[in-house]
Amino acid sequence: MYDEARWEKLTLQEQETFKKRYRNRLDVQMAEITVASSGGVKKVIEYFPPDSSFSSDRHDFIANLGYYEKGVKKITLTFAGRGIYTFDSMKIYCVPMSGYEKKINKLKSNQLKSFRLKNDAIYGKSKADKDRILCIAVPYYEGWRGYIDKKEVEVLCVNEHYLGLLVPAGTHDIELHYVRPYQKTGYVLSLIGIAAFIILLVFRKLIVERVPGHDRKTQM
Repeated sequence: MYDEARWEKLTLQEQETFKKRYRNRLDVQMAEITVASSGGVKKVIEYFPPDSSFSSDRHDFIANLGYYEKGVKKITLTFAGRGIYTFDSMKIYCVPMSGYEKKINKLKSNQLKSFRLKNDAIYGKSKADKDRILCIAVPYYEGWRGYIDKKEVEVLCVNEHYLGLLVPAGTHDIELHYVRPYQKTGYVLSLIGIAAFIILLVFRKLIVERVPGHDRKTQM
């Protein structure tokens, strides 16, 4: 696979040779990579090259291959198609699970209490022993507004795509309201359009009434 940068590094002769050799090739829109462990877990990574029309500009991936008491002896990467693949680095992380239950229970103690979900709004209470980032498993979009004790605060995008708030220590009332981007602007433009349409109808009626003989019946 050649992206635009690597293609430009080729000489004209190399480019022509490549075109003749692969004259029937299709532009690569996606590279599918299967990551499998000796423990039996398989994960599929779908990578869209920078030149792909579906590219999200994401180039770093993590494949969670699960936990095994005896460990994983081998990891195999299988590519769905022939091609030239490059990568900057590849690392394997082994994360110990000691104290996992204790850490999870500690996180649960700081979760959002009295959770209520209404139309385009989230309500709840937070209690923490120190300043923390509160993560709410709701997709982050522009338009969310956050409030702590009725005071507006910044809404963060945490864990890649969830809502987050920086909550100070203590007990606080939490509110999140969603307003669609440009919603107010859309309402204003709609009202202006309706008003302009009404004015046009009235103006047209006045013009017609001033035309001589507009009310006379046609005689045969």
